[in-house]
Amino acid sequence: MSTFDLYCPLVTPFEDATDGIGRVDTDSLTELIETLLDSGVDGFVPGGTTGEFAALGPAELETVVRTTVEATPAATPVIAGASATNVPAVRERLSMVADAGADAAMLVAPYYDAASAPDGNTRFFEAALADTDPPVYFYNIPVTVGQEIDVETVRSLAEHEAVAGIKDTSGDQRYFTELLRRTPADFSVYQGYDGGLVPAATLGADGAVSVLSHVIPRKLRSAVDAVADGEYGRARQVQVDQAGPIFDACVEFGFAATMKAILSNRGVIADAAVRPPLSPLPADARRSLLAAIE
Repeated sequence: MSTFDLYCPLVTPFEDATDGIGRVDTDSLTELIETLLDSGVDGFVPGGTTGEFAALGPAELETVVRTTVEATPAATPVIAGASATNVPAVRERLSMVADAGADAAMLVAPYYDAASAPDGNTRFFEAALADTDPPVYFYNIPVTVGQEIDVETVRSLAEHEAVAGIKDTSGDQRYFTELLRRTPADFSVYQGYDGGLVPAATLGADGAVSVLSHVIPRKLRSAVDAVADGEYGRARQVQVDQAGPIFDACVEFGFAATMKAILSNRGVIADAAVRPPLSPLPADARRSLLAAIE
C-alpha cells in the first residue's frame, strides 16, 4: 500500500444565491466533508482556489475554515488557505487559521504584483512568516497568480522552521521534479495538477491535493496503490481513461463549477452556485458531463 497522501481542496457551497452572491452553506460543506471521510481522503484544504477564496470576505473565509475543522476528526489534517496580496492581511489570516484550529496554512505568491523578481517573493514570504503559528505550505499556481514561485526561493525558504512543504499546480513536470530533487527530505511536495497524479506518485511525491478527489477519490487511491504495487498499466488506466475526461472538463469550465455540478447532482451539496466572476456550467455541458460520469 502507498503512503501517498490524498487531500481534497474543498469547494465552498453557497445557498440563497438568487442575488448572484448568496452565503456560505455550512450544512452542505459539513455534508461534503462527512461524505469524503468515508471515501479514502486523507485531509482537507478549505479556502483554496477551488474553494473560491478570492470571492470570500474575511469573515466568510473564517466560517469556511472553522466549519471544516469542526466537521473533521482531530486525526485528519486541515490545511487552510490564508492567501492575500499584502503581508498584514496574510498575517491576519494566518492568525485566524491558527485560532480556528487548522493544522497548517497554505499561501500563494502575491497575485497582483506578478512582475516581482524571485527575491521579492522571498522577502514577501519571510515577512509574512514572521512569528507565525501554524506550519505553512506554499502554493504554486502560475496560471492564476501570473508567476511561479522560483525553485530557488522554495529551496531557501524550506529551511524556515515554519515552512512544511508546497503544493504545485503548475502542470510543469520539470518544475515538479526540481522541487523533489532540491528540497529537504522532510519538506513535503504535493501534486496539485490532477493530470500529473500518477507521475507524481511514480516519482515519490508525498501526496496530492486533488480536485478530482471530490468525485472519484477511491479511483484515485486505486491508481496510487497500483503505482506502489508496480501495476503501472492499472494506474495509467485510471489516470487517462477515468480521471482524464473529468479533468478536461475542469480545465474548460472551471474547477469549482465542474465539481459543484457533479456534487449537487449527487445530492451531496444543495446548490451548484458559484460566485462571479465564475460562471456555472452551460446546460448542455452539464448534461453531457453528468451523463459521462454517472
